[in-house]
Amino acid sequence: MKTVLTQLRSGMSGRGLAAFTFLVGIMLFSTAAGAVYYPPSDRTVTWQGNVGVSGDVPNRTAIYKMLSPSGGDDTSAIQTAINNCPSGQVVQLDKGTFNVTKIDMKSNATLRGYGIGVTILKGTSTSSSYIVSFGTNAGLGTSVNLAGGYTKGSTSITASSSPGWSAGNIILIDQINNASGNPPVSNTGSDGTCSWCGRSSGARSLGQAVKVTAISGNTATLEMPLYWSFDPTLSPQGTTVTMNVQNAGLENLTIDNSTSMNANQQNNGTVLMNGAANCWLLKVDIYGVWEGGITMEGTYRCTVRSCRVHYSHAYTTSSGYGLWMEYINSADLVEDSIFDNLPAGLMCSGETSGNVIAYCYITNLYYTTDPASAIEALDNHGAHPIMNLWEGNFCEGTLLGSDHIWGTASHNTWFRNRVFYGSGFTKRLMDLNIWSGETYFNVIGNVIGTAGREMVYQSASIPFGTPGVIWVLGVKSSGNSPAGSYGLETTSLIRHGNWDSVTNGVVWDPTIPDHVLPPSLYLTAKPSWWPSAMPWPSIGPDLTPMSGTIPARQRYLLTPPSPAPPTVR
Repeated sequence: MKTVLTQLRSGMSGRGLAAFTFLVGIMLFSTAAGAVYYPPSDRTVTWQGNVGVSGDVPNRTAIYKMLSPSGGDDTSAIQTAINNCPSGQVVQLDKGTFNVTKIDMKSNATLRGYGIGVTILKGTSTSSSYIVSFGTNAGLGTSVNLAGGYTKGSTSITASSSPGWSAGNIILIDQINNASGNPPVSNTGSDGTCSWCGRSSGARSLGQAVKVTAISGNTATLEMPLYWSFDPTLSPQGTTVTMNVQNAGLENLTIDNSTSMNANQQNNGTVLMNGAANCWLLKVDIYGVWEGGITMEGTYRCTVRSCRVHYSHAYTTSSGYGLWMEYINSADLVEDSIFDNLPAGLMCSGETSGNVIAYCYITNLYYTTDPASAIEALDNHGAHPIMNLWEGNFCEGTLLGSDHIWGTASHNTWFRNRVFYGSGFTKRLMDLNIWSGETYFNVIGNVIGTAGREMVYQSASIPFGTPGVIWVLGVKSSGNSPAGSYGLETTSLIRHGNWDSVTNGVVWDPTIPDHVLPPSLYLTAKPSWWPSAMPWPSIGPDLTPMSGTIPARQRYLLTPPSPAPPTVR
């Protein structure tokens, strides 16, 4: 727990005048109910200024080449222009439809259209493994044992021998899993052992990618503090991650993958970011998903902003993830985006850490094979995501979850989200689902449930019928199995300042006297992309109304799904 004065000192030393102004503003909101509450520092990281493209997405104005659609295959013309584009310039696509097989982005180049639905990249090949890529293989270098500096908050690490690193390298710092530790870290879950949930075939599932800014001997200076205190008995190591594409962007267009979706996209995605640093998607509509609309693997400080992912090839398990942070993803920012008409929302798995998913609208998720069941909007689905923040998301007709299907997760924060399952569901009627093995979660300032719908506050089993439940804690299987037990996932859980529909009030942790919530855990003020007339923040038990709208939801209501989803409930 941090008092306002502690936050003030921290902000002044690390963020200067902007943080000072922000924190003074927060102090004005403080009341006799206590100081401003922040989750304990051992459970969080400094997301502010440390997520998304460094310095934010650049507004590049120099146009290298303007291209118009030919009516035929435009792949070669676009790819040649990208390959020859000078650093920091833009390949501008005119209005119309460009037929392509696949496009590979290049470092320091921007591909830009004239707007969603105005400029369209239409996939034509049923054999291409993606439509647009930002790298295709985040290769790993030789691993080096670490001798020191690998504690939480450290900004330098020392290797036990010459690491061969250079300033600008992205390195992965990780350690061996320890299923009997506190927290438990394991890549084995209810469905088996996850070989893709970390380095060494999943045996190293907890880690952080970070940029090296300087080297002196065997000691590397890091761009941002370490998220975790690594255990010297679990062989902490540093490994170079090859970033094939850096500082590249895709902007202001639609990707139509509806007729080119195919099984080769199963482990790739409509947009693939694999070995990408400081890259971005800005105002991109992705229409047509095989498995991942946006698949991220080996990414660092990438931004996905004001995008939309919708329409899946099938509405079954293992298909149609809106966004999948699959493996080695740190300091990424996903915000102000829409994920709809899909069988799954946003998924996190192996060595995914320090990311922010914020102000997204997730709705209309369903399985045609099981249309009565509520679906996860945001989910930890593989070992071992840590220190990720989910803030301000509007999860309508969906739920928040951290499952144990492919292993553990810990130290993640859900803050100021609106979440409620839909009225048409009759199975899996729950709003928050934290499985056995998912520990040290912070759930703060959320607005949960719908008045008159949920009838049970907490359960240790998934409800496969009525009544609906706010909290499901400690389950061990996704099936209709015997109830779990309230173990560490419950005793380590911070639940503070959440409104729910069963108590019809705000439930505070009785051991925490501070009842004032900050506006955000990663922003210093209303973001520039937020409409000036729309209140910010818009979700929280301290607001009137508690559940306002967000820009992504407002856009969705103006542009409903196309084609309309089938009536399955």
